[in-house]
Amino acid sequence: MYCSKCGKQLNDDDAFCSGCGQPTGINTGQAPSQSQSISTSSYMNQTSSDNSYTDQTSSIPPYNQQEPVTKEDNTLAIIAIVISFFLPAVGIILALVGHTNYKTKKNKNLCKIAIVINLIIIIALLVFACVFLNSFAMLWEGLKSCQGMS
Repeated sequence: MYCSKCGKQLNDDDAFCSGCGQPTGINTGQAPSQSQSISTSSYMNQTSSDNSYTDQTSSIPPYNQQEPVTKEDNTLAIIAIVISFFLPAVGIILALVGHTNYKTKKNKNLCKIAIVINLIIIIALLVFACVFLNSFAMLWEGLKSCQGMS
């Protein structure tokens, strides 16, 4: 349960908010009405000649009583980065899936890093394969020419 005035999380049996003192309506079995909130804040806004206290919280709009935002798990992004060193094709797929599913900028950036790492590794593997195949072809031609001379 959350306070309707300041949004602080409350225990289910709290009669008043420990943050702002707002009644929760637990004792009466109902939530405090809008008129109770207005009468309390208007009373606190009254000033007298020897006390010029003004409640600064009365100008704050009531807290939207939504559940607190949970922290997004970044496991898929981390796995995509680690897998990219061993299986780049799988790593790039995981990174693309993570980039489309994640909502936070931090996790999207981790997936972008994984995609870049995967692309670098795939390009390096292609260059290595071309050099290796070229060397193998030159070796094969050399072996064929040696056999033809004998």
